[in-house]
Order: sequence, then structure tokens, then C-alpha cells
Amino acid sequence: MQIHTLLDIPSHYAYSEELSLGLQMFWQSFPEQWQQNLSYVEDWQISIEQLLKNTLVDYVLLIREPALLLPDNITNLFDTLIDNPDCQAITASQWFNYSGDITFLSLRGFEVFTQKLAKHTPLLVPFEEEQINFILAKKTLLQKIDIKRCPFQEIKDNFIISRATHICFHSFAQYYQKSREELIPLLPEKFNNVLDIGCASGHFGALLKTHYNCNVTGIEQNKQQAKQAQKRLDKVINADILTTQFDQQFDLVSCLDVIEHLQFPEKLLQQLSHSLLLDQGYLLLSIPNVGHWSMLEDLLAGRWDYIPAGLLCNTHLRFFTYQSIKTLLQQFQLTIVQVKSIRLPAPAIWSDTLQSLQQANYSIAYDSLDTLEYHILAQKQ
Repeated sequence: MQIHTLLDIPSHYAYSEELSLGLQMFWQSFPEQWQQNLSYVEDWQISIEQLLKNTLVDYVLLIREPALLLPDNITNLFDTLIDNPDCQAITASQWFNYSGDITFLSLRGFEVFTQKLAKHTPLLVPFEEEQINFILAKKTLLQKIDIKRCPFQEIKDNFIISRATHICFHSFAQYYQKSREELIPLLPEKFNNVLDIGCASGHFGALLKTHYNCNVTGIEQNKQQAKQAQKRLDKVINADILTTQFDQQFDLVSCLDVIEHLQFPEKLLQQLSHSLLLDQGYLLLSIPNVGHWSMLEDLLAGRWDYIPAGLLCNTHLRFFTYQSIKTLLQQFQLTIVQVKSIRLPAPAIWSDTLQSLQQANYSIAYDSLDTLEYHILAQKQ
């Protein structure tokens, strides 16, 4: 029984260090036996037409957005499909499909979590998410769809796709797609002109325009994402913020998950304080906390693995705790007026260990250990 893989690698991956790493991790974890029969997709209709003519193929693996981290037991997906004759199409689970215990926050955490899952009894449930990018199906299923349409949507609309709960992969494909609604409560009641630094595809700026009827200028180094942002924002500049001159000032500057990517964030903060922000203007920041317990857990295991997103994103050059970012902002006359800690507390098993360390006169910053990232609103004084 032969499996043939159809793989679509989006062109914008070439413009992103994060997604390029995600693709590299995919190849490192993609089974060799599945690579032996693989075709790259430029046009899905043509690729499927050619595949249907191949009489040696029994099953097809469809993949788009392959910035994926695959588990060691990903080949069990095929075994599960074979063992369930009524199942025509199958996919793996993702982290958000699991409730209760914390799943994983790092590469080591992913390895530990998926190894535990692999020991569970195989269980299939209906796939219910909006979008699917990874489908293993019987080839005969492709004969029943309209190949002029997107095959992923066609299969989702016309067939029941099963999701294997004992197999989990992680997708990094939505790296540039977040709208960040959770930041809205931190903002002042009114502002008119916004500069969104690292605006990606413009989703957050579009959210601000909807809520505040404001003018939003975005600046983004990724050319492909800047093109997308132009559809949503008033003005988009495809350039490096540190080498760009502006002819106006702003009453709000958003800088979401940006300064940790800079070798010298001090240069940006000086630029913000001296020329970009109006007096009493606001700076909105989202910053990952390197003091989170998951980082300590990895270090205790001798691990520090860069991945395409998260606390150890491969393009992070600087690392911060709340105290260090507060001190840095004060150097540039930026005073924190609001802060929200996004908490993901340490597992209960940590409690006795932390108490023992405290009794041994170690200082324990419990709030920092439990905080995954900080959302900060600072004001220019």
C-alpha cells in the first residue's frame, strides 16, 4: 500500500526566518518513508489530476503550510486509518484540542507530551476546526471531490474527517495572523494616530481602526506581510524602523513582540521617546517573560532549543523579565501605567521544591515564574 505526499510550500516562507525554521523542523521530523513518494504542488488541480492517474497509489497525504513540528509516532496516523475501515480521511490533533493539564511550551515539552500521548489507546473523534492543513486520506476520496476547488475545503465540506487524539503535531503557520484582541482593555479611551511597529499582516491595526476609528500607520520588514497589511491599514512602510524617518508624531505606538527581536532595543526606545511619541503619548508592549517556570524546567534538563515562535523564538536576540523591562523603559522617560501578566502557573508538583529552595534562603519570584508574558502600557513623561 503506497502513500503519495502532495506538499504545498507557500512562497512567503522564504521571507520569514521563523517559518523557514518551521519548515526545517518539518523536514527533520517528516518520516523518510513518506518522503520517497512526494510531489511539490504549484497547482492543486494539476497535482491531483496527475495523482489520480497513478495506479500504484492507494493513499494520499495532503499538506499545506508545512511549518510543522511532527511527533515520533506520526506514522501511526496511517496505521490508525488502516485499522478503521469506515474512516476515509484522518488528521492529527493540535495543542488546543487538549483541556486540563498544560500541554507544552518548548521543543522538549512537545517531545515529552507527545511521547505520553503515544501510549494512549487510539481514539478517533470528528475534526471540527475551521481550517485544516494536513490530511491523510484514501485515494478514492479524491475521485469524489471537485478538484477545481481547494481539496482541503472540499474534503472538509463533503466528508467526515477523523482526528486522532493519540497523535499531536504543532503548527507555526499562524505566526503573522494574530489580531491580539486581549490587548484592547489596556488602551486609553481615545487616540487618533497610531504607529504599529512590526505590524505583520495588519490584523492588530485593523482591530484598532474598528474599535477607535483611528488612523494607523504600520511598519513591517517582511515584504509579503507588508503587502497584506496594506489592505487593512491607512499606510504601510516596508522598512527597518531604526532607519526610517517619520514626518509626524503619534499618540500611541504599539510594539508587540518586537523589542526582544532587536539587538539594541535601546535605539528603538530612544527613537520613540525623542521623536515618535507625542508628549504624554503611550507605548503598548507585549513581551515574553524569560523568567517563566518552563524556561527553568528546560535548563534543568540541559535544554535551550530555539523554535519558530514562543519564549525561545529563533529570532529573539534579547530576553526580559518584568524588572528588566521596567528598568529599561525608565531610562527613556517611559513610565509603566498599566501591566497585565499573562499567567500560566507552574504545575502543582513544583510547590514542594520551591518551598525547599526558599527555606534554603533562595529568593523565589513566584509571580515571575507563573507569568508567560507581560502586556504593558507605558506613558512618555
